[in-house]
Parts: sequence; C-alpha cells; structure tokens
Amino acid sequence: MSADTIRSIKFGTDGVRGVIDRDFNELVVASVAYAALRYFRRRRDIGRVLVSYDTRRKSDIYARIIVEICKRLGVETSLVQRPTPTPVVSWSVREYKYDLAFQVTASHNPPEYNGLKVIDHNGCSISDEDAEGIMRILTEESDEISKFTQTLQPSATPDVVIDPRDAYVEYVVSSVRPPSRKLRILFDPLYGTTIGYTDEVLRRLGHDVKCIHYEFDSTFGGVEPCPEGENLEGLLKLVKEWNMDLGIAHDGDGDRIGVVTGSGRVLTGNEVLILFVYVYARERRIRAVARTVATTSLVDKICEDLGIRVIETPVGIKYIAELLIRGEADLGGEESGGVAFRWHVPEKDGIYTAAHICDIESREGIERTLETVYSRYGAPRFRKLKLKVSSDPRELFSRCKDDIVRSLERSSICGRIVTIDGVKCYASDGSWVLVRPSGTEPVVRIYGEEYSDTSIFDSVVKIVKDLLQA
Repeated sequence: MSADTIRSIKFGTDGVRGVIDRDFNELVVASVAYAALRYFRRRRDIGRVLVSYDTRRKSDIYARIIVEICKRLGVETSLVQRPTPTPVVSWSVREYKYDLAFQVTASHNPPEYNGLKVIDHNGCSISDEDAEGIMRILTEESDEISKFTQTLQPSATPDVVIDPRDAYVEYVVSSVRPPSRKLRILFDPLYGTTIGYTDEVLRRLGHDVKCIHYEFDSTFGGVEPCPEGENLEGLLKLVKEWNMDLGIAHDGDGDRIGVVTGSGRVLTGNEVLILFVYVYARERRIRAVARTVATTSLVDKICEDLGIRVIETPVGIKYIAELLIRGEADLGGEESGGVAFRWHVPEKDGIYTAAHICDIESREGIERTLETVYSRYGAPRFRKLKLKVSSDPRELFSRCKDDIVRSLERSSICGRIVTIDGVKCYASDGSWVLVRPSGTEPVVRIYGEEYSDTSIFDSVVKIVKDLLQA
C-alpha cells in the first residue's frame, strides 16, 4: 500500500470500515493495527493483545494479519477460536486483563463491508483523542508503515487460542434473577456471531428456545445483519405462527438487539431503552441515564418525573461508555438498539440485554410496560431516513452545515437548535429532527420524533435535500 493511501485512512464513528477489497483490505488492516500498537506503546506497556473477528468474508484472514503484526512487534497475542461477538471481546478484555484488543467487524453494515475496531483495556472503544493519535501516526509515519506492511502474510501462529464463550455465558446467567415464568422464545442471530451465545444463556435461565438462521454465513442470508425493519420479517412471521412469547435478534457482531413481542409488535431501539429506563428507575437501580442526541426524548420525560439525571451525548456508544466508566451514568443507550450498563461492560451488549429484557417480559410484560409509559408521557412517532451521497458524507455535511443552520433559523418550524453532533432542531411541542453524516456509510442520516401532527420532519428533509444536492 502506498504512503498516500495510508495517509487517507480515516476513523469513523466506531473504527475503520469500508467495502471489502475496494477501500478495506489486508494492508488497511495491517496499517491500522501497526499504527495503533505504535501509538499505545508510546503511552503505556502493551504486553497482551486479544484479536477477534466476526463472520464476514475475510474476517479470519484480517485477524491473522493482526496476529502477525503483533508477533513482529513482540507482543503476546491471543486469537479467538471462532467468530466472537464484540461485547464478549469487551468482557474478555476486562475479565482476562488484556492491554488492548482488535475486533474485525463491520457490525450491522451490509455484507460487502468489513471493518476494524480497536478496544482499550477498559473494554470500550478507544476515545476520539486516541483515534486522532492513531491517524496522526498513519499520516506522519506513512512511509515507514508502508515498508513494514509490504510483506505480511496471514500465517502467524498466535501465542494463545481462546474461546471465552462458556465463561461469558456463565457470567450473564449469574447476572439475571430466576424468571417469574418460563417463556417460549424464538432466537434469530441473523447468521452472525451470537450463535451459541444468546440461545444458550436463555436456555440456562429456564426458557424454551428455538432458533432460525443458525449457521455462520458471510452474506447473512442476503440481508443486512441489522435487527430492524424488513430484516426481521422472517422472525416476526414465525413468532406469530409458532405462538412464541418473544422473538430476539441481533446484528452481525452482537452489540444490538431486535425484539418482537408475542402479538407481533416489533420494538424500536428507542423502546428497548425506554423499557430499561422506566423499570430500573422505578426499582431505584439507576441515578443517571445517558442517551445520544439521536435517541428519544421520552427518556428525558421519564427521568424528569422519577428524579433521574439525563446526559445527552454525540452519536456513538463510546461517548456513553466514558460516562459509565467515570460513574456519571448508570445506564445508557441509543436509538439503534444498543444498551450499556455501568455494572456490566462499558459497551452495548445485545446478549446481556436480551437476558434482562426477557426478565422484564417474564415479570412485568413488555407491552404492558410500554403502554403505561405512553399513557403517562405521550406516544411520539419516531422517524428516520438515509440520504445517499456520492462524496464523503462528513466532508459534504461540513461544507453545508452552516447553510442548514441558517435555513432552519429562517424557517417557522424550528425553535431551538443544538449542534452537539450534527444539527438538531426542536419545535415548540417538543418534536425534533436531527441531521448528521454517517461515520460508517456514504449517507447523511435524518432522525425525527414528532409529538403531534407537525410536519417538522418532512420540512427539514426538504431543506437538507435541497442544500446537499445544490
């Protein structure tokens, strides 16, 4: 890989991602791993590194490339025995005291994508400051990196091969109360890494579990490994046909969750977070909640009523993780279906979340709890849209951001504007719309929540489309 190409590598919302063999390949992986190790070794001792991977095409090859980088640099390296969920890697880093971890994954992105996530010794994604430090090395030391990575082959033997599954499953099972009633659960791993994890946890808790899409598949059965929308149609159909109490699904690397109730209601990521906030606030298990700027404001309404502090963060679980680590928040989440708990790992974990959401269903009932929330605090309509763009979405948005703000300020639809991450405008009734560039795909994302028949979402979409396409 040329020095110019190395200098162009950029970290997105959660690591480096791209289309396999186009803008993400063996040399990108090698360059990022080498730069990351150089960066962290200049700051502290890096004695033991864990390398893991998901089920995507070439993920195991990329993992072996990282093993070779570590071996060349004299770092003791453990490699997972099989495709492993990201939250399990985070748990293993803390449980077995690794100094750093690399997870080869593109999480919920389409099958043609792959990526590399760097996990710090505390079990969460590296900070923005550390990502910028790694990119600085990629830029300033690109010639040396290019020479170092020219002859790499994915043939190095790790010092240790590990399978953390049994220990992790035992840990999650021990964290959940015995269920009040046995549930019939249909589990859909969407051909991803959670096979043998969530289903085993739920069986060990006493539930009756059936599985679909239960083999590793790098194409994810031809759908995006994201547990929402049309990707859950198969699960939804069978939950109703087989008279199941609950359907559970995960994304490709297991940090997100999709939930289908026995009546066929598909929960949004916002509703998953709402359940935990409402139930745990009433049980006095939490004092502060963190949510991203793209997440439902019902969290705020619940917390205000029950005396819980709310902290708003940019999009990305790593910002919530920082608050959990510092003890400033007990629970955090985002609209995409990820929840993180201070007493667990500072990372969203779909498997752990599944075990505890089944606990809520067995004791209180998910739909009954949600209806109570909506009757007390309102039932907004959450909307989102992806605008595909032909250039780098972050660069395009940066050029247009000031124009978007000015256009919204001149309009009659928008009152308050927040720019924590992207541009978010509020209407007088509490409805809001957020516009921000994706850090993982060539799209600009628009999120909205409407508490009345206001047309704020459609109005903002029109303004943004006109400015981005000008």
